[in-house]
Amino acid sequence: MKISFICPFDLEQYTGTPKRTKTTISVAKRCADISVTSSLKQEKFFPFFKRALQSLKQEKPDIIHAVTTLAIPSAVVFKLFSKWKVKIVFEMHGWGWYEVRKNLIKKTIFLFIDCVGLWLSARVIAMSYSEKKFLTQRVWNAKKIIVLWGPVECDGVYVPPEDNKNFIAGYLGNGSWWQGIHYIIGAAKILAEKRKDIFFTLAGFDFSDQEKYPRLPNVSYLGKISEISVVPTLHAADVLLSPRLKEKVSDLQYPHKLSEYLASGRPVIVSSASDQPFVIEKADCGVVVHDMNAENLAHIILHMADLTKEEREKMGQNAFAFAKKNLSSETFEKKLRDIYSSVRS
Repeated sequence: MKISFICPFDLEQYTGTPKRTKTTISVAKRCADISVTSSLKQEKFFPFFKRALQSLKQEKPDIIHAVTTLAIPSAVVFKLFSKWKVKIVFEMHGWGWYEVRKNLIKKTIFLFIDCVGLWLSARVIAMSYSEKKFLTQRVWNAKKIIVLWGPVECDGVYVPPEDNKNFIAGYLGNGSWWQGIHYIIGAAKILAEKRKDIFFTLAGFDFSDQEKYPRLPNVSYLGKISEISVVPTLHAADVLLSPRLKEKVSDLQYPHKLSEYLASGRPVIVSSASDQPFVIEKADCGVVVHDMNAENLAHIILHMADLTKEEREKMGQNAFAFAKKNLSSETFEKKLRDIYSSVRS
């Protein structure tokens, strides 16, 4: 079995989609002979489209694993104009109509591509059960939509937090508007006066805009960090935050950082967006803030800081155990094999 991955983004970027895709590719290598076409730095769509199409003509894969919306044009063109009986697996990381802002023409193009990919693909990989529910209303065969949460490496053992005099609330992710970082900044402002022992460590994004990311005495901005620094950064926190906005873009995604948070073995505080409440309640590893705002987030951080070290460790152990069982590359491999096998049968 031959599988071609089409990835219209830079795989070397350390954000959710490239991280997830690199893990998926490494797992797929255990299942089949694969090839990968990814976007070069700052490469425009049409040069990428042409290059991806040439790669598919050369490789003649049995399955095209198309990751995100802009992978679909080359996959569909190859499928329609080639005699090769290729099947498409469409990995949808969201719904383009909602993710593209303001530009109506671009929104419409993305909507058209998403619909074509959704209808012509043999299998559709959804990021979350909330996305699956949304997509099933737009297809005839809902059974072809499979949910795969973001996989992570969970080969190690649980690492308890170090004894520190200060309590650290951490965030590691990108700076997109739907991530809810402004809630964290607001909570930090509130807690700066109330508790001198609570600090915030925020990493993964450009923090040069001081209007959005003000310099506060209890906030440390680490910026974009290297892959080797991820685990130490997460382990340095006592609790990890994912206050994503509950709106259409965020609700159809799955935050890859949540998988990394759980694998790090730390308690988490999350909003009610996407599958976050389901995961946290099932894992029993943190708190869901259903009405997310700065005041409520600050209140829950205070609550978490006032728990005993043993209570927080129990949550962290639960998080790690859940990640090992449900989010590991081994679990992901089994599900991915099932998808590829069902496509080929």
